[in-house]
Amino acid sequence: MGVECIIYLSMKVALKRGGGREKNIRGVLELLEEELRARVKGRILLKPNLTDHKRSPANTSPETLEVILEFLSDFDEIEVIHIGDGSGGAFFSGKSTWDVVREMGYEALKRYPKVELVNLDELPHPIEIEVRTVRGPATIRVAELNYDFIASVAIPKTHDFVIYTGALKNMMGAIHPEDRIKVHGLTMDDLPYLESRSPVPVWLKKFLRGILPAGLFAKMAWHERVYLASVRKIHSNLFAFLKVLRPDFAIIDGFWGMEGNGPVNGAPYLHDFAVASFDPLAADALAVRLMGFSPEEVGYLKLLAEAKIGALEGEPLGDALEGLERKYRPHRLYYLQKLWKKLHP
Repeated sequence: MGVECIIYLSMKVALKRGGGREKNIRGVLELLEEELRARVKGRILLKPNLTDHKRSPANTSPETLEVILEFLSDFDEIEVIHIGDGSGGAFFSGKSTWDVVREMGYEALKRYPKVELVNLDELPHPIEIEVRTVRGPATIRVAELNYDFIASVAIPKTHDFVIYTGALKNMMGAIHPEDRIKVHGLTMDDLPYLESRSPVPVWLKKFLRGILPAGLFAKMAWHERVYLASVRKIHSNLFAFLKVLRPDFAIIDGFWGMEGNGPVNGAPYLHDFAVASFDPLAADALAVRLMGFSPEEVGYLKLLAEAKIGALEGEPLGDALEGLERKYRPHRLYYLQKLWKKLHP
């Protein structure tokens, strides 16, 4: 568990492409095998993304985890492998993360030696981190993940607030479910206002957003005011959280990505790649580029890079990325999401 700022020096970022899920994932792990064998010991957490409340392409496939577990099968110094998340979708649907675990077929993973399934929502959350919301300062409670090695196993997806979500933001599953909304700079009382419908057509709002100063546009965009307040705060709140808790390793399964209105309601995008790195920021930055965005337009990634908590460029390993870049369709509110830098306090 990352509890202090670490400066990553020329971390390798492994990329494999075009071989299908199993070959791609195993390929990036083999490229980093020597260091993995040196570091993967004791108590291990594989942190998938189970953001949706049901079986969904928005969630990490059990097949992804099977490839990883097969690769780790002869790592003799592993004591236990926990596979666990806290599902935001389950919480807002009145369900439990265990419901999602069953829906996704994760229980079959218990056939692997040393594997146990865990619900991060059920852990104590003794760590407190200060964030900012539209209603003033607030505190989020975070689980203390007592593991020797944490791997975030994520999917490259567009996001409804921060443009992109992948390995780093995936760690939000360790936040107390009642507090995750605070990272967005909001409270439960603000949620009804997010979907307020504007009588102004989108084309006109996009035109005004292009010609008006960001602050003036934000004041005029009455129906989007709560959303823009979140855009103003979420990146710095994620930065505050990720300074305290980061994974030791990132695996991004881009066999299927997600475009459009992610991270749950977007469309699957067949991309056929995998990325892995001991620098989760560099892994996320590469995935962002492959999706056709710039890492510097994703606020929390830029803030981490400026603080030298990882890098936006790593030492490339494996396949070339040329010709693999795509242009994912962004979230419908991308034109507002891009205002984060101008509105950032």
